[in-house]
Amino acid sequence: IIHPSVAKQVDADSNVGSSGSIFCDPIINDVGNAKMRKDFRKKHLPSDSKLIFFDVGRNTPFLERIATCLLNVEGIHLLVRSNLRVRSIIDHPKTIQISGLNFGKAMMVCDSAVLYPDHFSVHTAFYLKKPILSVVKEEGVMKFLREEMGKEGLLILYLNSEEDENSIPIAIERFTSEEVQQQLIERMSEIEVQSGTNKLCEFLMQYH
Repeated sequence: IIHPSVAKQVDADSNVGSSGSIFCDPIINDVGNAKMRKDFRKKHLPSDSKLIFFDVGRNTPFLERIATCLLNVEGIHLLVRSNLRVRSIIDHPKTIQISGLNFGKAMMVCDSAVLYPDHFSVHTAFYLKKPILSVVKEEGVMKFLREEMGKEGLLILYLNSEEDENSIPIAIERFTSEEVQQQLIERMSEIEVQSGTNKLCEFLMQYH
């Protein structure tokens, strides 16, 4: 059983089984490089635009409302994956659908991300220092930060999926603020995320 983690320590009581457990640094997909980012943005974005990776899952409450609020912000464009089927979002002139980009490269070309905070997506965002607005129940975010990052506080902004949709514009206004974005980047920089992908692959090839 493989447990990619930033801060979580081995816990024999909660990780048991005949297969054994391996704790390793986060598994990060290929994130490309600065040239790839520059070429992508030159091709798809007007200069001085901000690109947000919008990847919250098709069953997210208020999905269309959240995307619409983002697209209504001047200078904001969305990058979405091909599994998104909401026509009002994907047909919008400020929406770009991923073509030929994996998750890591998609995160690299963007300035920030609105996503569901699973381990892989959050590890990648922290590795690249991309501010996050998560769409999840409040306790889910707090639990994740405590267990996975060993932190609390202004590391991830969240939109509580149990609240009324009237809170969405306020959350979007805060998230797209340059000041808040910089605060998030500074706080994220306090956590050094190392990619464990190569080490884990070498270990598996050697012993298995």
